[in-house]
Amino acid sequence: MRSRVGAHESPIARLARGGVTAGLAALLIFALSAAMAAAKPAKQAPRYSPGDLDRSFGDRGRAIFALPPQEVIPGYLATPYPQATAIAGSPSGKLVAATRTQILQLGPGGKLDRRFGGGGRVKIEAPAGWMFLLADVAADSRGRILVVGSVVSLSEETTPGPVEYPRVSGPPRRLAAVYRYLPSGSLDRGFGQNGVLTSDFAQLPATGPGPFDYRFGVASVGATDVAVAPDDGFVLSGYSVKHVSTCGIPATPTYEVRAYVARLAADGSLVPSFGTNGVVTDEGVERLGAATLDPAGRIALPAASGGYCGVRGPELQERLLSLGPSGQPDASFGTAGSLLRSGLNVADIAFDRRGRLLVLGRPAVTDSNLRPQVRRLLSNGSPDPAFGRQGSTSPRLPAGAHLTDLTVDGRGRVLLAGSAPAVFGLGSDFLLARLSSGGRADRRFGNRGWVRTGFIPGVKAQASAISLDARGRIVLGGTLTGPELRSGHAFAFARYLPRAN
Repeated sequence: MRSRVGAHESPIARLARGGVTAGLAALLIFALSAAMAAAKPAKQAPRYSPGDLDRSFGDRGRAIFALPPQEVIPGYLATPYPQATAIAGSPSGKLVAATRTQILQLGPGGKLDRRFGGGGRVKIEAPAGWMFLLADVAADSRGRILVVGSVVSLSEETTPGPVEYPRVSGPPRRLAAVYRYLPSGSLDRGFGQNGVLTSDFAQLPATGPGPFDYRFGVASVGATDVAVAPDDGFVLSGYSVKHVSTCGIPATPTYEVRAYVARLAADGSLVPSFGTNGVVTDEGVERLGAATLDPAGRIALPAASGGYCGVRGPELQERLLSLGPSGQPDASFGTAGSLLRSGLNVADIAFDRRGRLLVLGRPAVTDSNLRPQVRRLLSNGSPDPAFGRQGSTSPRLPAGAHLTDLTVDGRGRVLLAGSAPAVFGLGSDFLLARLSSGGRADRRFGNRGWVRTGFIPGVKAQASAISLDARGRIVLGGTLTGPELRSGHAFAFARYLPRAN
């Protein structure tokens, strides 16, 4: 009869019966199990490369938020037009987007921040009798949101012109405006007047029309850009109407303008040591682009004047300006703080940590090379020979690429944002490119230095803002437009990984 000894014995008991103690048997079984487990192929985590979408953000790296129908936005001839949208990143990794009527705030995960206002959205309330026009948005180190632009009076009539021009009136009453919101979405009542600062920044009223020196009764002032300083103070740039003319066309007013830069402390008060009581006014400049601040407190701005009224008007002149911390022209930069753009239509500028100025633009139409260019300038305004070829580079991008914004990461690499035509069909995609600190395409990033991101087939996607969060992840923000969208347009965001895992 076949013995059944050990038929139901445990492995430990069988080893013990063979002369191995139970304790040692248990140890051998544990070691054998561990070896077998190690031999099994472990579940591999997904591999990520620089430039891949961060799938922990939004819907697998992308986020879309519908916007209300487009509104007709009034503007002046020859002045900066108000913006339909503005987007900025915050030091905490949150994202802020604004229209003329509302603000959206996204949390670091790409979802609406439900703790901000009513479910992630806040309505912008203009003062009674005024209309708000948007120019820019920014966030400071404490998560407070600055929304800047101008408010236009809806109740005050325009100032009538002299009898020689009975049908020409002065510019409407307009004031620069800054709203500041707390991280909760409520207005910061300790800022300005219950959270809203309006001012003419000591700008003179306009003169005119035509050859007359008649001065209208009130100033007309707007704000176009805000740049936040490390101490949470900020630099505001804008314009005021300087002169009313008819541009050679009877009864068609044109408003010539002057530019100003104001430096404000974190509480909204003007910094008296900057310029004249906090304001620098330049009668020779009409339009200022987005300002950038370097670690030493210098302020750089693209500037332009003229270029309107066709052959009747003044010729377009464009240059870069550099101001010292006290608002005085930076004598070491160019000629008395001014540098001609040398045929480059500037889209954006940014300082790196070493105080070198990066300039993004496109050559003038008369140039046969229409690819976007990036230049790096030394502190005196001369080209940096260590960047690209003689200080300039034209990255190879998809055909038809259009770049609008740039920033510099902690390693000195240049990040560029814009759009490119979609590969198949109509519409366009977000475009992100990265250059090395020496101006060469970073071939380890995406497709030999650039990444294309689509959203909805047939829809035009345009990235207008780029930012970095505290972990170095790259965020693009912009808009989608097309009949496929219910309201015709939407905010769109995408986040990318800066390195491989």
